Formats: sequence, C-alpha cells, structure tokens
Amino acid sequence: MTCDANARALRLRTGSKDWCGSTSCGASLFVRRLGAGTLPAATIRAYLVLDCLFLMQLARAYALAAYKSRTVADIRAAQLALAAILDATELHVRLRGRGGPSRRILRPSTR
Repeated sequence: MTCDANARALRLRTGSKDWCGSTSCGASLFVRRLGAGTLPAATIRAYLVLDCLFLMQLARAYALAAYKSRTVADIRAAQLALAAILDATELHVRLRGRGGPSRRILRPSTR
C-alpha cells in the first residue's frame, strides 16, 4: 500500500486528517537503502544487534504474558508469539557468518 492509500484507509477508519504529516510515511532512508543494496554492512550489523536485543526483551514479555494468562487459549497465543520471536532471534544469530550478532549477546548481562 502506498502512503496515500494508507493515509486514506486510516482517515476512513479513524477520522484522522493528516496521517502522512504525523508519521514517517513511506519507506525510511534505511529501508530504501537496504532494498537497493546500498546500506553499509556496518549499519546492517548494528541494526541486527539492536533488533536481536529488542527481540529478547519482547520474548520475555510474551513469556510473562503466558505466565500471567488465565486461559489455555491465552497461554497458547503467547507461546505461539514467543516461538516466532525466538525463531527470528535465531535467524539473526545465523546471519553471524555474514556479520550478524554473535550468541554472546544472548547471554545474561552481569550489569
């Protein structure tokens, strides 16, 4: 969907007047350069490390959601999300051969 189509859809659903003016509509420079293959490798590596760290925190949040769930259906939903997040984290680590994050960032911090 283009920015204009997204903006129209949001206006129809929420009555918002200026979606594109209030968000970064369209692809960011990072995404455009990544798609074009012109993003520096160091930038990609830094992104992968940060994203891996974010995914670890998100996984912990879903694990907590499963723990606090009151129904089996809610536990299962949290477990499915957690499994997908852990798969994405593993993908980041497998990219290590191409400059991705190492497994050492998955170890608990001593700080």
